[in-house]
Amino acid sequence: MTLLNHYIEWAKRFVGRFVEGEKWKLKLAMLCCIVVPLSFFNNLSPLKSFGDMYTAVVKEKSEYFLYQTVEDRAGNLTGNFDYEPYSGKESRTFRLVMPLVTRLLGIQHITVTFYILQLVLGFLFFYLLAGFLHEILDDRLQTALASLALCGIYLGACFFIDNAGYGDFYSFFFLFLALFFRKKPLLVFLFLELAFWNDERAFVGSGLVFVWLWWYPQYVEEAKTYRIKFTWSMLAVVIAWLVWGAGRYYLMEVKGMMPTYNPDGEFAIRVKQSVESLGFRLWWQFEGWWLLFILAGLILWNKKQYLGLLVISGAALASMLGAMIIYDSTRSGNFAFIATFFALAIAKRELTRKQMTLILLGIAMLCLLHPLANKTHGVGFFLM
Repeated sequence: MTLLNHYIEWAKRFVGRFVEGEKWKLKLAMLCCIVVPLSFFNNLSPLKSFGDMYTAVVKEKSEYFLYQTVEDRAGNLTGNFDYEPYSGKESRTFRLVMPLVTRLLGIQHITVTFYILQLVLGFLFFYLLAGFLHEILDDRLQTALASLALCGIYLGACFFIDNAGYGDFYSFFFLFLALFFRKKPLLVFLFLELAFWNDERAFVGSGLVFVWLWWYPQYVEEAKTYRIKFTWSMLAVVIAWLVWGAGRYYLMEVKGMMPTYNPDGEFAIRVKQSVESLGFRLWWQFEGWWLLFILAGLILWNKKQYLGLLVISGAALASMLGAMIIYDSTRSGNFAFIATFFALAIAKRELTRKQMTLILLGIAMLCLLHPLANKTHGVGFFLM
């Protein structure tokens, strides 16, 4: 046995211990929650905001950063507020979930309440994710490696690192729950509405939910020709889109709510900058997962499953490339996280158990070793 094989086998045995026994999903969720903060050893910048959070909440007795907008909006759900451009506060007009919960429950300590809730739901997310991934992979070790790989990108880390009130985790969680409860149309509709009204970028990301509901059942059945099958859950997605669109129209045209986006010309500037650094902007959204994305695409191409390739890649790129028009491309691009589930399902069928395990181990190592690029005090807007 070579030295490399020795360490590979050691890593597999180490991770494998966490998926033994009846409570393996619980142990895996705990491992993920521990790994996330440890993964910041190579980029400490995101951790510096915890000092600012402490100053705002404890010393100044105020809400920290974007949680201030939650407090404002909770006091006046349909009002207009004048926030400074480029602050991150000016484009949150229709992100109403946290303000509405704050108002209904009479929450006083908004920052602390929502951050603690985020930590609790983060654990629940990893627990549910373990079951969801195991359904796709039918292998506990591979499930653990895939979960750890997701810990190394913003999707897995945001439950811990986002203490500023962006609320990305809640949108990711709601989108995931729409998939998790995909056989219950009412829950699909409910969780999608929560995702949309928490962050409009989830609207674009929900295209992958719709595609999964159409594609995955036929993929499991090994259908030779993919048919246009419309299910109640798919209808729930369409209705969720229509309700959100109608709600936005009503709030803008009837209630007079006006989003205060950044100055004219900002999008054009961002697109130009994104083109000049496109490799960074795309790679750092999903890091090592790109290996599996490319492999899955090649598999579909070689199998001549062109329709599936077109629809899946189109829905995924809509989110990934849509992030090119704004500053925080890593955070925005992760709204396409459901693409990882497609890639796992496609690769699982074509690779041997050993091959699948090795590639997931490699992806997990790449994602955990690569610095998380959602925040940096270095130079370069694309690091966001």
